[in-house]
Amino acid sequence: MSEAKEYLMGVKLLDAQINMRLNELDVLKDKLKHITPVLKQDKVDSGGGTQDRMAQTIATIVDMEQAINADIDRYADMKKAAMAMLDKMENPTYMTVLHRRYFLHHSFERIASDMSYSWRWVCKLHGRALQAFDKLLKDNKE
Repeated sequence: MSEAKEYLMGVKLLDAQINMRLNELDVLKDKLKHITPVLKQDKVDSGGGTQDRMAQTIATIVDMEQAINADIDRYADMKKAAMAMLDKMENPTYMTVLHRRYFLHHSFERIASDMSYSWRWVCKLHGRALQAFDKLLKDNKE
């Protein structure tokens, strides 16, 4: 895999991981709503067990939110750097193909349809765009 593809896939992967964690967080918050005390007729439950579960769930939510926020900050930095590299590309078609593929998560089929190109041509453009992006990455390191 080219350095350009690894770089752009890293941005795309982090975005997907953030979305996955946000979905997990929603599920956990929903479960928190359903923690209720169990009442027994012959025994008074002070709620200690329920409170412990609730406190533990809230702590988990807080930890997840902090981790997600850190990932979002890292993603924003990675995306900003990648977009700055895309802006340096001389070919606007290459820029469009890479942007749609790695930032909008479009399939090659959708890109082809939106740009009125064949699927095969979009695949070739993608390869050429990655080569151009790879050159920019190498020039940027020097």
